[in-house]
Amino acid sequence: MRGACDLRAVSHYLQFAAKAVYGEFNLVRGPMAIRLDHSSLIVAALQGRFAEPTFRDAAVELGYLEGDFDSELLHREPEMDAYLFSFWQDAALATYRHRRIDLSLPCAVNGLSYGLNLMNVAAEDLQSIKGLSSTAQIEGHIECLRRDFDHEHPSLGRSERDIRFILDILPGDALVVLLLAPEYFTQANGDTTSYPLLMAHNTMLVRLAAGYPNLRLVRVTDFVESPAELPSPLHFDRMVYYRLAMSLSETIGRASLARYASIQSRDSAAGPTAGGPGGPG
Repeated sequence: MRGACDLRAVSHYLQFAAKAVYGEFNLVRGPMAIRLDHSSLIVAALQGRFAEPTFRDAAVELGYLEGDFDSELLHREPEMDAYLFSFWQDAALATYRHRRIDLSLPCAVNGLSYGLNLMNVAAEDLQSIKGLSSTAQIEGHIECLRRDFDHEHPSLGRSERDIRFILDILPGDALVVLLLAPEYFTQANGDTTSYPLLMAHNTMLVRLAAGYPNLRLVRVTDFVESPAELPSPLHFDRMVYYRLAMSLSETIGRASLARYASIQSRDSAAGPTAGGPGGPG
């Protein structure tokens, strides 16, 4: 599982039903938000980019460490039956492209909008961030961005390319689940806000899913039973995550049984192998 607080909550409930659950979730490092739920980070991990000295040096200047470019997908067990991802931030998070090397990564600060162009943030704006004892680290990252990077708006094309890359690496007979982002938020007074960027991201995933029979799209809002269970635009009550986890558990269970039956059938059709049952000992 790889995502934000959504899949972190789901993993809590799934661990009671699954043989093993591997989770990779966002983390906070000082004032910086390390958004592991952005597809660019896992693609860089799968491509082994941190081993490249120029990539490593530039990433470290933005606050990243080697472990941010690792993933269980690089060490996965052959019998792993399901892969769950949440890439909502692809639709909202600003990224920065290096001017001299092939590198494009998010750089986010807790307390500031993740879609904000940090290169336009003034020093006095940083003083308003609650709980921040020193702005020196952030100012260092911003200086690096201004010197070596260009700001990029979220790109559906780039997100689709990255997610395709991930899907093509995964076993074609294993279940893959992508969470769809909320498209609307209704306040207590009845006012509704729509999120066009998230809508467009969901539409892209629906189109993408048509080419991957093992891919399932799940809309988290389908598990909301009352407005009180959606207290903020992108955060849900834990009961929503519990219902989602129970539904996913059933879906994964069915997919695992089907996959096992398919493997057994394929092995039977292939006949005995040397050293195996019925073959030379």
